[in-house]
Amino acid sequence: MVKNGCPEEFRPTWCKHCESEAKFHKHGSFTRSVLTMEELLEIKIFRFKCTACGKTRSVLPSFLRHHHTAALDVQELVVQSHSKGVALRVISEQLPSQLAFSEKTLWRWKNYWQKLLDNLKLDFWPTVLARFPHLLLPRGSNTPGNRWGLARQLRLAGASRNEMLVKTEGYRRFEAEDAHVIWQSDFQHTLYLPDPQDPKRKKKAMLFAILDDYSRYVVQAQFYWDEKLPRLEDSMKKAILRWGIPEQFYCDYTEEKTIPTNAGDRLHTCNSR
Repeated sequence: MVKNGCPEEFRPTWCKHCESEAKFHKHGSFTRSVLTMEELLEIKIFRFKCTACGKTRSVLPSFLRHHHTAALDVQELVVQSHSKGVALRVISEQLPSQLAFSEKTLWRWKNYWQKLLDNLKLDFWPTVLARFPHLLLPRGSNTPGNRWGLARQLRLAGASRNEMLVKTEGYRRFEAEDAHVIWQSDFQHTLYLPDPQDPKRKKKAMLFAILDDYSRYVVQAQFYWDEKLPRLEDSMKKAILRWGIPEQFYCDYTEEKTIPTNAGDRLHTCNSR
């Protein structure tokens, strides 16, 4: 495929250095050794130069990482074996003779892919819930197993895991029509301060803020030692005494054991004082 040079469809169109679409010129090539499960390969890596900033970049095949000689199938085998409970030392000893990688190298591979997976999890669930807000997932300690798996729930919603990971261009726009129509609130775990009861120990401080949706003005913000309902009531009362009662108030969904079922009545009483 690369006998007559790099195929035109592999030519880059985006420069990560100047962060813009740019035209790339061919800038030579070099050979690279790649270790697979079966053999040692010598492949050609093509280089391109950005006409905007003059920086160069290499176009690697999809089965290879930057600055790595082991192909992805080798790293995948290591990570899968370790996830099944096999020690990295044992995996290192069982690899073919041409794959003489140390236990420490395997440990680096495992950490890299674990961090990558954790980052994907952070983006995956907000994307799913944003595109399918009606998706109901079971909660609690008695959650059924495979019968209520994520794949089954996505199929019931007419979607798939791959479709969820595709980024969309537009999102629904939402904004209140005037000031003090909608207030939004949330807690943030901020920093550790000396515990008032025991100054030798540290205690986490929680910042609770109430934001007006239309003006983006913070109508109330205060630090607390916990995020229980009385702290929300305290901030709401202070905000209402200064700015009046909003038409709607949004806050995070919380377990009933944290905010009781009569929370709405209590807040209504707080608002009317």
